[in-house]
Amino acid sequence: MEMAGSVMRGAGRMGVDAELIRALGAGRLRRAAGWSAGADGGPAVEALIDAEVATRRGEAGLAELVDLAARIEAEGGDDPVVRWWAGALVAERCGLDLDVPGAARAAAVLAEVPDDTLAPVLVLWVRGRLRRADALVRLFGRSPDRGGSQRLRSLAIADFARGGLPEEVAVTRVLGAATEALWLMEDVEQNVAVAVDARAMVGADSAWAPLLDAVLAVLAVGAGDRPMAERSLATGRRSRSASTLGAAVPVLQAMCAADSQGDSPVAVAALAEAAVGLSAADPLGGHHIRLVAASGLLDVAQDTVARELALPVMDMPAVDEVDEVERDLFKLRLRLCAGEDVPMGTLTAALERFAAVGHHRRQVDAARRLANDLGRLGRGADAARLGTRGAVPPVVALPDDRLGGSLSAVTGVRVRVMAPAVAVDLDGRRCPLRTTGARLLLALVLAHPAPLPAEAAAGALWPEGLWGTDRRQRLNTVVHRLRQSLGHAGAAVGRVGDMLSLDAHGWDVDLFRLRRALWPGPTTGDAGSTLAETLAEVSGNLGHVEFPYDEQLVDERHALLAAVLRGLDGDAAFAGAHHACIDALRALGAPPS
Repeated sequence: MEMAGSVMRGAGRMGVDAELIRALGAGRLRRAAGWSAGADGGPAVEALIDAEVATRRGEAGLAELVDLAARIEAEGGDDPVVRWWAGALVAERCGLDLDVPGAARAAAVLAEVPDDTLAPVLVLWVRGRLRRADALVRLFGRSPDRGGSQRLRSLAIADFARGGLPEEVAVTRVLGAATEALWLMEDVEQNVAVAVDARAMVGADSAWAPLLDAVLAVLAVGAGDRPMAERSLATGRRSRSASTLGAAVPVLQAMCAADSQGDSPVAVAALAEAAVGLSAADPLGGHHIRLVAASGLLDVAQDTVARELALPVMDMPAVDEVDEVERDLFKLRLRLCAGEDVPMGTLTAALERFAAVGHHRRQVDAARRLANDLGRLGRGADAARLGTRGAVPPVVALPDDRLGGSLSAVTGVRVRVMAPAVAVDLDGRRCPLRTTGARLLLALVLAHPAPLPAEAAAGALWPEGLWGTDRRQRLNTVVHRLRQSLGHAGAAVGRVGDMLSLDAHGWDVDLFRLRRALWPGPTTGDAGSTLAETLAEVSGNLGHVEFPYDEQLVDERHALLAAVLRGLDGDAAFAGAHHACIDALRALGAPPS
């Protein structure tokens, strides 16, 4: 504890203004570039700030960041926060370059970072980025640790929320949702919705915007939603980022064109040229995207171009076992498209290798592609044995109105969690809730718009219990009863596999309005209520009377109070509503002053 305390005190003396960190986290580079690190920052801190700005402007590559981190490590120093910061910067860039082993090595420094929830903004920012990188790493390789990844992402989001870094929250949600949907092929439609909602939290002037638009485009292409991909590519300005994801835009545009033009020679040639260009600029991540493009060309029977495009990738060593399975399957598809009579036993054995490494949904997708190939070759019976016929259908077609219009909403639902107890009104009448139903609804509201893992939901309901068959059955019962209690709005509580979700579109939720007042997004403009006005309706803090000893909620309450106190410093309406705000602060748990 003493070491952690000295580290935190050291971080506070580094001369890095909290507003500088928030400007960097928000991608407001003009504001950050003109900010002095202070006389006590030292050359290492100044170099890190310059590297952050240069990286987001596309003026610094991974090699430069690795060299900077090595210099900081070699020079030592009394403050480990500087070394953690360098590790976070390298891990983040490795992730964007699809360099999973590099991200894992850099994120290993996370083990040294204390878990103090009241850490300075700099430590919260650095720790949140390391947690985010580690969370993404856990989704790759053999037997992906989805539960551990989601837990780390939640911790990262909590760090960013405590530090007043909403754009970092949005980036975490978009990257997590996209990775789960594309790599694990889990809950594709739900993850698309989470990513779209999170992207709306970042303004067009942020340095994060072009990267997130590129990620959304990749996600849309993978989900089979070409209109959404085209919208993301059209609205997002071209990124100067040298990262693989930022540089993948030409490939995505070519993939959309090839999809719309079928087997047009021009479209096929453009896709091949874009993929070759990307892999030349970035051999590691670019080669992975090159293989994805080649697989797409096989889907439209362009086996000659696909073979030429993929040959350099086949000669490279596999990154991990999953990459090896992908390549071997691609080789089998090439043999099929060349007219070779590949035995069904060989094909099914290749598919089983996906299940062996924990990627069951990728196994299903690969089976569909193989069935498509077999169907084109006249092997209809074999295609049927793989469980599908004909072309692969789109996984999801997200409605246009999710990007700015309005969905058919369930109205007349009013939820209050910023109160002593959770309360729900349906069409003006109070809805009776069991204690477990209220706690589950509170957990869903806190997680929104992200999904809530069933394991996390069970942990909130029964923190002392063991996760087993009985607990799963009990959770099913609680979900069912909550839906019944919510009446016509009960369908908003969804469950797909091991994930719970809340479709609260059209609902009036006090915590959502408080979040918008604390962290106004680009769509809220000046029309929303001020923080002081929103606080006038606050009478408690996350059901503090109903759930007084819940440790998870205690941390969330502290983070909310800290965010409100920071927000009031910049709210001009605070002076005119001083007494109402004082009452709200007391209800939130602020000490008398």
